[in-house]
Amino acid sequence: MTAHVRRRRAATTVPSLRSIVAAAGAVLTPLDPGGPRAVPDIAVRGIEVYQPGVPTDYSGHLVVVGHPVRDRPSLIEVSESCAGAAALILPSTTPAGLGGPPAPFRLRRARWIGGDALLRALAALTHRSEAAGAPTDGPGAAAREAAFAERCRTAALLTVLGGDGDTATAAVLAGLRPDRGHAVVAAAVTGDDHARVRLALSAEFPHQRQVTTGGLLLAVLPVDPDGTDPDGAGADDDDDDDRSVAHRLRARLGAALDASPTAAVGVGPLVTDLARLPESGRAARDVLRALRLPLGKPPSLTGLRIAEPQDVEDALQVVRASTLLRPHGGELAARLRLLADHDRAHRTELLPTVLTVATTASNVAEAARRLGVHPNSLRARLARIETVAGIDLGEPVSALRTVLGLLADPDLHRPARRD
Repeated sequence: MTAHVRRRRAATTVPSLRSIVAAAGAVLTPLDPGGPRAVPDIAVRGIEVYQPGVPTDYSGHLVVVGHPVRDRPSLIEVSESCAGAAALILPSTTPAGLGGPPAPFRLRRARWIGGDALLRALAALTHRSEAAGAPTDGPGAAAREAAFAERCRTAALLTVLGGDGDTATAAVLAGLRPDRGHAVVAAAVTGDDHARVRLALSAEFPHQRQVTTGGLLLAVLPVDPDGTDPDGAGADDDDDDDRSVAHRLRARLGAALDASPTAAVGVGPLVTDLARLPESGRAARDVLRALRLPLGKPPSLTGLRIAEPQDVEDALQVVRASTLLRPHGGELAARLRLLADHDRAHRTELLPTVLTVATTASNVAEAARRLGVHPNSLRARLARIETVAGIDLGEPVSALRTVLGLLADPDLHRPARRD
């Protein structure tokens, strides 16, 4: 390396917040009065995406905030969580004049900025020099830019699905087009099934966007009202009258998922407005819960692993009603928890017995067959259940409370199903 090159690289400095804001122009504007002159001349180390509740070192970074900040308390919360940041980049809907701590400095992004253009601009403007330990060009810089772009797309997709942010901007950042219809898919899959479903979604819907959160794989699929992929995927099925998302996924995934005892996929309705994607997402998750309803037959018995709302109408209504029971879950499920505690202490299976008897409409012979015990042994268990917890499944009111308790307390589902 020549001395000239070394001197030129050594002269390259870490970018300042003031220079970044000046270069960004109308893309980033100061939130509070004072204009560009108020922007502090401090060094910027890079970019981070704000993740509420996740310990992150934001020191010296521009922090992109995806969720809405509409009042002083929420602004203070974000500012305190990002203490040490060079600046906050807030949604375009954030009002000026909220006050709050003097630092970090607050910027507001433009409503019209395109996703890829914003990501490239921010990444390029905040790359550190080689003298500071981070090359401004070459494979390393490209990898950092690609990684940051992917993180922003993931955060934007979660914002769109949550419906709690600047949906229009987030949709652009996530790569979703407002001129297309979309449907959300929620999949409860793990291990090899998770990888298999991800690949199948990508093959069937090449322009889909997906993210894994809360133990679920969520995907937003571009779909026209007739069920076809607007980008031409699935052309070999043109002679098939059923072009629904569920049908296409069954054809692509059915045999693979049948080998798993717990895998299931819920499909939300198609929406033509990106602002309604959260509705499709909620429906997909509700359908998934309906497929795995603890009082219903598991997918391994029904053969129904990929479903739309109309496929599980009864279970779907029960699932949605059970949400209203959650505030009363502690009281409704108190006796069931006694059984769960007894099972842990004595290695018995009283709680699974209750669930099995409830799902067989108190048919002792069928329940005994499913549990793998003699009917007389089952009757002895039922007597023990009444002694331990006061649950009498032969008495209608006690049986009803037991069912409601199972619905109201999701924490009991795993031990009841012996998962």
